[in-house]
Amino acid sequence: MTMAVIRTGAISLIFGFCVLLGIPATVCGLSPKSTIRTTGMIVVAATNDNRHSQSECYHRRGFLAASSSFAATLFVTTFPKASMAADDVAEATPPPSPPTPSLRDFKPGVGPDDYFEVLVPKRFFTLRRSAKGDLPDESTGTGRRGATLFSSGDLSKAEIVGVERFPTRLLLEENGMSSENQDLSSFPKLGQPQAIANLINQRRERDKPGMSVTKVDGAEYSADGMELTFRLKTEIDVQKPEMLMETYGVDRLFRITLAKASLAAKDDNILAIFASALEPDFYGADGETLKIVVDSFKVKEKSTIS
Repeated sequence: MTMAVIRTGAISLIFGFCVLLGIPATVCGLSPKSTIRTTGMIVVAATNDNRHSQSECYHRRGFLAASSSFAATLFVTTFPKASMAADDVAEATPPPSPPTPSLRDFKPGVGPDDYFEVLVPKRFFTLRRSAKGDLPDESTGTGRRGATLFSSGDLSKAEIVGVERFPTRLLLEENGMSSENQDLSSFPKLGQPQAIANLINQRRERDKPGMSVTKVDGAEYSADGMELTFRLKTEIDVQKPEMLMETYGVDRLFRITLAKASLAAKDDNILAIFASALEPDFYGADGETLKIVVDSFKVKEKSTIS
């Protein structure tokens, strides 16, 4: 098939040069009234030397169109593998990775009574709960600030880090699960990762004003069963989606949250860190920063704190 295409194209090229140079077609070796079939069109060759200018113009246009069509057909037919390979390379090229944050850009954040340790970016504000009534009650898990023990973030980018405490027995009982004679020493003894992550998220949502839709994903336990990591995706209620589309090119906005819960305190409480950012920021360098924050979260055993 390739040879037939090349032969047809060659004939159209010869005829075209005859027309452009004003040479009779018979001189070029073409028979009178010969028909040259090209891709998607037919060019009729005549050897009448007394062609009108309009007819000559028609043949010149036909030649250019036929030549272009032939060239495109020849390239696709002869070099399909090269073309496909180039496309494969273009599709396989990954986007550039965001720069990895340096630990020099972080500062220590310490919880009340040195309950836990965490690293936060130096550009983040830090709010450590210390006033009476600010800390959540150990039996109810709530206070003036909800379940929050520690807050940090960058308000200019809506990035927030928070550490919260949840009484384990209360968390189970509020959801109709008996905690009597229940071993609370590790997460696997409480239930499946996705189920426990949902319980924690529901408790947080209850303390928040307004309505939001949050999806819990990627829940898994650590090898020793003392930590639970998961991710939250929350759709933000946008009052004017048309303005969001005009500014960011999207009509829906999501907040991505990385979470890690720990039973390392061994005091029948779950301590959890939540680090979140808006979706466009999360999938850039800020997401890597929040991963470092969550990974650095370490809870101390309560009995060892003096």
